[in-house]
Amino acid sequence: MRCIADALLNVAGVSRSNNYGFFDGFNIRGFNASTGATYLDGLLDDTGYGTSEMTALERVEVVKGPASGLFGQGPISGMVNLVSKRPQQEAFLDVGIWRLL
Repeated sequence: MRCIADALLNVAGVSRSNNYGFFDGFNIRGFNASTGATYLDGLLDDTGYGTSEMTALERVEVVKGPASGLFGQGPISGMVNLVSKRPQQEAFLDVGIWRLL
């Protein structure tokens, strides 16, 4: 996946909006949710129509319907919460070089 719209491709009730490829535009339950419905770590991400880099994200959460009102002044159709990657306490990669004689 290279953008948020690709990550939301298989979510029921979510579709791409016509944005001509300039930004991540999407509709949730028929309403435009490109601005005002994108949150980053639970906080409103009102940076505008930017394409978010997927490599810095751990997961993409979609809340549909009136339950999205729990996050604040979001649209009634739903919201998208982007969760950033956090540093892990233990190492998840081990690299070693062996020299054979």
